[in-house]
Amino acid sequence: MTDPAASPAPGQPQDLEPPGGFTRHFRASPLTAPWEPLYSKWVDDLTSVPPSASLVIGLRVREAHCNSRGFAHGGLIGALADNAMGLSLSSRASAPQRAAVAGNPGDMGTASDAGNTGNTAVGGDADASGRAPAPDGGAAAVRHAGSVTVNLNVDFVGSARIGDWLEFRPRVLKRARTLAFVDCVVVTGDDQLVARANATFRLG
Repeated sequence: MTDPAASPAPGQPQDLEPPGGFTRHFRASPLTAPWEPLYSKWVDDLTSVPPSASLVIGLRVREAHCNSRGFAHGGLIGALADNAMGLSLSSRASAPQRAAVAGNPGDMGTASDAGNTGNTAVGGDADASGRAPAPDGGAAAVRHAGSVTVNLNVDFVGSARIGDWLEFRPRVLKRARTLAFVDCVVVTGDDQLVARANATFRLG
């Protein structure tokens, strides 16, 4: 017998599997909790300075993500772009460690260990000592230093509707001693540009 509570409300898409490589996002905060499920994956970014990893965040657009006109809300887009940029900036995991964590989403951090999720203006979840536990429960697989968003700009150049897959693809442009510069493109599953963002972070 089907549980009515498990069925989507009218106008909501069925929960579809995310594209390959994505697992449930390992960071949580009170801001993003109503937007779940969120997904993420690590990708190596050889264009960043120095070369590092970027965390791509993805979600399937639902009614809870939209404005009254049925488009993905700009506030959600800005907050998740900030989240992706902040976590990408502060990642310290090696490629094998990231792969291990991505393959074991059940062992990633949850709301209970999200720590201080945001001394940022809009909701980036990079914190001062956050870590996702390694799959074996031993040493942390992902560590990141603190960063605070000091400037965030978002240009909205397209739109996304209910049922669309959205990806937030960040890139670390430059990391200096006290400041870092990151940008992010937001695209649909068929690579249609929805928004572009850029941010400045204070490190420390």
